[in-house]
Amino acid sequence: MDAGVALAKKIVERTKTRPLACGRISVFAATVYLFVQYVIGITFFYFTVHDLALWIALFQLLPLFAIYPLLKRVTHWPQAWLGFAMNFGFITAWVSETGAFNVPLLGSALAGCW
Repeated sequence: MDAGVALAKKIVERTKTRPLACGRISVFAATVYLFVQYVIGITFFYFTVHDLALWIALFQLLPLFAIYPLLKRVTHWPQAWLGFAMNFGFITAWVSETGAFNVPLLGSALAGCW
């Protein structure tokens, strides 16, 4: 996801043997793999959740998870965002089961999980 940013910078010693960094996997192949994973995730959500819960699940899958690799470049706390994104699944499950989006309850639960 952030390969363009990573390639513009010097490769870090601890990550130089990873498949993308050392060239065992091309950026194109990694991008195709990423989009295949997203298609599988979207298909799963399409068949398992409906209405508002589907849109919440798509919001979790696409922008919340997609921002994480880029945050590693601009903050020292990318895990906080990843925790927020992963715990956003609680909101998807709640809305899927109840059919209601209770902002105070879900906001406090998400803040507690973070």
